[in-house]
Amino acid sequence: MRYQSWAAPDTGLRVNSHFFETGEGVVVVDTQLHLPFAEEVLQRIRATTSGDVRYVINTHAHPDHWYGNTVFRAAFPRAGFITARSVAEDLRLTALPRRERWERLYGDRIPREDELVWPTVVFTGRLTLRLGGLTIHVDEWGPAEANAHTVVHIEEDRVLLTGDVVDSKKHPWVGERHIDDWIAMIEAFPARYSVDRVLPGHGQPGRTELLEESKDWLVNYRRVVERHLDPGATDLTEAGAQRAFEEIVGKYPDYFLPRWGESTNLAIGLRKLDVSFTINRGRPIRTPDGKM
Repeated sequence: MRYQSWAAPDTGLRVNSHFFETGEGVVVVDTQLHLPFAEEVLQRIRATTSGDVRYVINTHAHPDHWYGNTVFRAAFPRAGFITARSVAEDLRLTALPRRERWERLYGDRIPREDELVWPTVVFTGRLTLRLGGLTIHVDEWGPAEANAHTVVHIEEDRVLLTGDVVDSKKHPWVGERHIDDWIAMIEAFPARYSVDRVLPGHGQPGRTELLEESKDWLVNYRRVVERHLDPGATDLTEAGAQRAFEEIVGKYPDYFLPRWGESTNLAIGLRKLDVSFTINRGRPIRTPDGKM
C-alpha cells in the first residue's frame, strides 16, 4: 500500500501522521505531538519505505501536527518542511503560548523552545510537487478548525489529506471559532478535487463519506448551541454549556473525546463561542500575544 498512517494513542490525541513513498523520496504529512510518538512514526517509515524523507508537510499550527518536526529534522537535515504562508504566520503567533500549556501537561515529551522546527518551504496559494510520477498539490486554505490550513491532494491517486478539517469518529476542537467557514470548506472540496480516499487529521482513513460525517457533526453542533444559547447572549451559561455538551456527546457516543488535562476539547470550546454565531461577529479570536 502506497499510503500509510500512524495514529497516536489517546494520550497523543489519536493524531495521524500519514506518509507515502514516491520513488523519489518519502512525503510525510504531520508529525505528532509527543516526541516519542514521532520516533515511532520514523521507525515505521524506515521499516516500510525507502526511508528517505524528502518533504514534511504540516497541515496547520496545532502542536499535535508539528512538534514532531524536531525528530524529523534531526533524522533528515536536508528535508524540506512545507506549509502555507498563513499557517506559518499562525505558527509564529501561537507556538510559544501553546507550548507553555502543553509543557505543563507533557513535560519533556514535547520539544524545548529552542528545539522547535519551523517551516523551511513557505508558499502562497498552491505549491505543486512532482515526484515519481505523482502530482502533489499542496493548497492554502483559510480558517476552519484552525486559523489557517494546508490541504494535500495527490492527483493521480485521487487522495486528499485534510488535516483537521476532516476527522473520523472524533469530536473536533471547536475553540478556533470558524464553524461557518469550516462547513463551507468541506462543501468546496468535492468541486475542487477528484477524490476517492480521504486521510483525516484524526481517526481512520476512509472514502468521501468522511466529508459528510464531519459536516454533519458541525451542523449539529450549531443547532445544539443555538438551542441552548439565551437570546442576546454572546456565550452559553455554564448550565447551557453542560446541556449542550451532554446532547452532543449523547448523539455521537462512539466518537473519541480528547482530554487536555482535566477537561475535554469539546467542553473548552463550548465555553467560548464561534464568530459564526451572529451575536459574536467581530469578537477577536486571540489577544495580540497569541493567546485565546
